[in-house]
Order: sequence, then structure tokens, then C-alpha cells
Amino acid sequence: MTLQRLPAASISHELTLAPFLVAVPTLLLGTLARSTDLNLHWISPQYKLCLILASALLSALISYWLHQETRVSPHPAIATLAVGFGFNAALLAMLALAGDSATIAWLGMALNTWTALFAGISLVLLFWAAARRTVRSFLASGGGRAWAVGFVWLAVFSSVWLYAARSPLSNAALAQMKARVGACSLVLIGVGLLFAFHLYLRRRTSVVLSFTLSLFLFGLAVAAQMLASTWHLLWWYGHSLYFISLFLVAHGIVEGERVRSRERLIAQLGALSKELEEQSIRDSLTECFNRRYIMDALASEFRKSVRSKLPLTLLIIDADRFKDLNDSHGHPFGDGVLRELAARMRGAMRATDVLARCGGEEFYALLPQTNRVGGQEVAAKLLSAVRSRPFEYNNVTVAVTVSIGIADNLSTDVADVKSLIQAADQALYSAKHAGRDRAALLDPLVFRVPQPS
Repeated sequence: MTLQRLPAASISHELTLAPFLVAVPTLLLGTLARSTDLNLHWISPQYKLCLILASALLSALISYWLHQETRVSPHPAIATLAVGFGFNAALLAMLALAGDSATIAWLGMALNTWTALFAGISLVLLFWAAARRTVRSFLASGGGRAWAVGFVWLAVFSSVWLYAARSPLSNAALAQMKARVGACSLVLIGVGLLFAFHLYLRRRTSVVLSFTLSLFLFGLAVAAQMLASTWHLLWWYGHSLYFISLFLVAHGIVEGERVRSRERLIAQLGALSKELEEQSIRDSLTECFNRRYIMDALASEFRKSVRSKLPLTLLIIDADRFKDLNDSHGHPFGDGVLRELAARMRGAMRATDVLARCGGEEFYALLPQTNRVGGQEVAAKLLSAVRSRPFEYNNVTVAVTVSIGIADNLSTDVADVKSLIQAADQALYSAKHAGRDRAALLDPLVFRVPQPS
């Protein structure tokens, strides 16, 4: 049960129902507690069986949902609640099958104590980091440890209470015992309610609100059972409030799962959007950037270089005689060569450099904060990487070379992005004309020095 944050509109919508869920049951409890003139006793074991077994079933479902949630959110508090509600269903089943009034009263006290106990432990684990770390390390060593510990606790707990139920106490002594146990449970619930409300003020989530309200209704249920004798209408009212509190817990879990599913879907959509954005700027064959991306990056870097008086170099790289290679070995072979060519050039470039395929066998390499001397060094590394070994595809091996044109923004005839591309393209033509498998730079000794603004 991940504590997910809901939009403010959803929280305010649920807060409009909270006063009714607090005020109406409280007023009804006070009314029933003061109604002494009417005959408020109703003995119906069949209805009791149905009501408490329904609570047991709901408690078992809550335990199952929380156990499933621990696989996604392995929080110790969630594991504690899962175990607590699971064995809470067992206590409810024993209460449903109990026949005499004394046993029902004792098991009712045991049920209230058990619920207050595991709810309190869960709240402690939510707020106490040291206890949370200890329990988490204990649970990490074995998946079923929480259930094993819970089973031992339930065995000891239920044995003590069943033994106490056999003690020959008078009605007055039993009422006194019920009052003491109820008072201790109410104190524990009250402290837990303060922690739960504080948690709601911090998180403002629908899940925490549901748990806070359910804890309040459980406190009313304990108070009702503490004030009434078995089969009294107030006693019935207490068990009804207990069922409603379980229903609120179930609602909180289902709501939390709905919100978590929505956030998971939003995360998936975000990842898909990121993937589509990545695909829109990448060349699918070589996994380099595409022409659209490199032109935007070139325009941005050129503006930055002008503004900051920094050098910027562009390399235009073209595979030599690539058309002949395609004609001789087929386009699939050519595609394999392009993929390998791009991978070798990426491995020879710096992390700050940008490589893009601009069409066919032509690549652009953008070198920020690099002048023509640095561009010649990068071009030499690219030539060496391409020459390092032959290209092989489908058991066919060929030697492939590239020609590179170099231009930077310090050239006298470079005034904008368009003229920078033209200068690099002319240098590429010069490299091709000089015999290919080389890098060329037009007028390497002619440049201008940026003037301070």
C-alpha cells in the first residue's frame, strides 16, 4: 500500500465526507449509551455469526491485499498490517463461533487488544526509523518470517485469553476487566490516532485519510463494547462500527492501488514519450544523431561561440566510393558498414563532440570550443579508427576509408552556420580531389582573431 499523493481536488472531495463519518457515529454512540429506558437487548446468534464472519472475511481480504502490496513496497509497517489483519480474521472467526456470553466478552477484549496492538506497532514503524531499519533487516533474511512471528504471537495471545475466559469471574469482575482492557486500548488508539492525523497532515493522501478515519471508528467500536454488555444494542453497534472501520481500510487500500496504477501508467507514458523523443533525434540505422538534431545543435553552438568568443569546428565526413561498395555487395552490406563506421568514429571522439548522420554516407561532427588545430587532431583519430582494420559483413571483408573536410568559425569567410557548412563542404571536396582517405582544411593559415566586445 504505497502512500501516494492525490491531487488537491480529490483530497478535498474526501474531506467533505470525513465530518459525517466522525460526527454521526459519535452522536449515535452517545444516544445509545444514554438510552436506559428501552429494552435494548437482542439475542441473535445467527445474525452475530453473519456480521462477525463478514468482518473476518473482509479482514482476510485486507491481509491478502496488503501481502500483495509488500511485493511492490516492502515496508515493515505494511508487512505488520498484513500479518495483523490476517490473524485478526482468525480471532474474528473464533468470536463468531463462541456461544456463551462470557467467552464472547473475553474474545471481544482479545480482539480489541490485538487490533490496537498491531495498529500501534505499524504506526511506530512508520515514524521510528531505527525500528524500521531493524525490522526490515530481519524480514530481508526470510520472506515468511513476519508470518511466522505473527503466528507465534497469535498462539500465545489467544491461549492466554482463552485461558482467562475459563476463569470463574463474576459479572461485576468481568465488567471491571472489560473496562480496564477497553481503557488501555482506547489510550493506545488515541495515541495512534494522533500519529495517524499527523501523518495525514504531512502526506495529505487519500490512503492515510481512510486509515485515520478507520482508526477513529475502531476507537468508537471499543468504547461501545466497553460500555455495553453482550447482546446489548450498543454491543451490536460496536461490532457494526468495527465492520465499517474494516471497510474504510479496504477502501484506502483499493484507492491506493488505483492511484499507484495511475502513477505507474504516467511513468510508462513518460518513458514512452522520452523514447519517442529520442527516436525523433536519432538515426535508426547508425544510432547517431540525425540531421534535424545536428542542425539545431550547430545553430545553438554557433550563437554561443559568437557570444562567448569561443572557437567552433565542424567536420564533414564522407565514406569514399560508397556507391561502388553498395553496387558490388548490396545495400544490406552497405548498411552494416555504416553501422560499424559510426561505432568506430563515436569511439574515437570526445564526450563533448556530437556525431550525426546527415544522409547517405555523410556524417557531421560538431566540436564545441575547438579550433582548427584541435579539429585536425580529432580528424586524424577518426581516420586512424576507420583504417585500423577492414570492415566485415556476412563473411565479406573490405577496406573502407573516409574523407574529412574541416572548417571553423575563425575562417575569414565564415559569418554564419550556412557559410561554416559551405567551408567544411569545400574542404571535403578538396580532400576527395587530393586522393581521398585524408582530412583537408581550406587556407589553414588564414584566420581572424575574435575581438573583445
